[in-house]
Amino acid sequence: CPTWQHLTALEYHFASTCIPTSEAWIHHQLPPFVLRMGVACMFVAELAAPFMLLVPVLMVRRVGVVVQAALQIGIVVTGNYNWFNIQTMVLLIPAWEDDNFDDPDSDALLLHRILCWPVRAWDRFWSTYVGRFVAFLASCLFLAWSFTLIFEIKLVDGRELHLSEVCPGGSLTSCAPGMFLQKALTTDFLTVTSTFQTKDVNRLSAAVLSPQAMTAFFSMLGIVCLRYVLSPLVFVRTSTITACFAAIASSCWRVLKCFLIFPFFVMCLLQCESIHRATRSALPLSSAVKPMEHALGSWEATHSYGLFRRMTGVGQVSSRGTKGFGNLPPSVVAVPAVVVEGSDDGNTWHEIDFRYTPGRPNRQPRRTAPHQPRIDWQMWFAALGNYQHNPWFVHLMYKILDGAGPHVETLLDIDTYRWKGREGPRYVRSWLYDYDFTRLDTAWARSIPGVKIINASSPAEHNKWWTRKQVGPYIETVSRDSLEPVIKQQGWPAGATERTKAAQRSVSCKKARKAAGGPLCRAVVAIRRSVDPWQQWSGFSFRSNMSRAVWPGASDLFFLDSNFILLTGPLLAVYAVKLLGIFACRRCCARAQSFHADNDKLKTE
Repeated sequence: CPTWQHLTALEYHFASTCIPTSEAWIHHQLPPFVLRMGVACMFVAELAAPFMLLVPVLMVRRVGVVVQAALQIGIVVTGNYNWFNIQTMVLLIPAWEDDNFDDPDSDALLLHRILCWPVRAWDRFWSTYVGRFVAFLASCLFLAWSFTLIFEIKLVDGRELHLSEVCPGGSLTSCAPGMFLQKALTTDFLTVTSTFQTKDVNRLSAAVLSPQAMTAFFSMLGIVCLRYVLSPLVFVRTSTITACFAAIASSCWRVLKCFLIFPFFVMCLLQCESIHRATRSALPLSSAVKPMEHALGSWEATHSYGLFRRMTGVGQVSSRGTKGFGNLPPSVVAVPAVVVEGSDDGNTWHEIDFRYTPGRPNRQPRRTAPHQPRIDWQMWFAALGNYQHNPWFVHLMYKILDGAGPHVETLLDIDTYRWKGREGPRYVRSWLYDYDFTRLDTAWARSIPGVKIINASSPAEHNKWWTRKQVGPYIETVSRDSLEPVIKQQGWPAGATERTKAAQRSVSCKKARKAAGGPLCRAVVAIRRSVDPWQQWSGFSFRSNMSRAVWPGASDLFFLDSNFILLTGPLLAVYAVKLLGIFACRRCCARAQSFHADNDKLKTE
């Protein structure tokens, strides 16, 4: 993808995420050099920093965890990716934790004491101030070396730097460091480029996925598994029968886990065939796991899909010779999005907004994570193709026409839906638009043709979030009668009666065969019915000037999603209960210790 190769991906990414946020609009205003540096740092975080998580030095691993966590937090702030990033940060916890090798007891086995001594000596050195400083410095140098190996910062081709551009008066003595940094980041004379070309990436992929590399990698993996399996036997602390049986049982359990995990690991690496065709022949046991791969294919246990592997929302530049910042073509953003309209007479049309898609240009982007609204997420994918590849969209338009009631209205922005609680519109149609965020008045924004520049100091323009251009029809004007034959042909329920029967079948627990299936099914149905009233509430908006103290162009309007509150509220409540329990336990322990101390004092007296 050229945007990743030229490090311009973030100049499109914030506007083209599946469900953008208000913070994404703020990041969209950053200078191109800062955004390109962000792409370069992302590559370092994903290509170099993961190896730090495997180093047997605690400080090095923790630096790697901080790098990965910073990347995930940045993604959380600028996008709605439900729990993906939270899950990744949870998986970093084992790398953060200390190994906690205890000193062997005096009555421990001799082999245990011999094997523990070098491990404890290693840990003791890296836990000292000198060891932690050396590990931290080595980690920073490794990351810096990785950056300079892949990228370089240089002057724009054919550009000469004049000192007057970054320092007033053309003198370094009159230039404050902060002013120099600001000018360096916001003027068009610095650029960051990748020294890796396509052939270099292909050569690196072939080397990493070669049979020799795979043999070495799986040999190391086998040694790690062997150490993992034998450690309970080797590090048994005493020679009692109970301890020996416990060690044998622990080893057997670890053997079972290794045999279960290893095939899945091979299956995951098989997806690298999309990068290098010789991957399957290089992997051990690839033919043995092939039946397992076919059996689990319908479950999508492994696949090669990668979000934004090819950046979306990349618009066309009108003239080839146009140059933007960094002597590259201007980053014209054109994010495709589908807009649905309804009408009662075929002449006057009204937009039918979804809860979280961009919609109207003056509509603020909303935050939903960790909740994932499926219909809004699917609308993003529908805009990348056509309705023939998204038959569910045709079904949705039919339900809107048929006035399907709360079950459809909860998928829409209930606050702006004109046909709430009554029959749907008589006609519907949909258009394909190209969206882009509005821009603040900056030099790099003015270099992009077709963007809408707003004045952040003008209250009248505070609600102008988007600019859009109509591309063409997505589905022409249709009515309920014209769509009903298509619905019946697909085998979907047509009409209120058929839809009611289908809904009753979906909540019926008569087919629950297992002993616990019936009660479990009824419990799930009861929960679904109890949350139905909540689905009519989308959330609430409020205004605050807190963010403007940090960024003058930030919005003062905020929206709290109802599902976000319902998901995070119980989690925060559980965490609060946990903190109260810890506080109560500490108070009780303190009182118990005080009581025992007083009791011992009385006994002594």
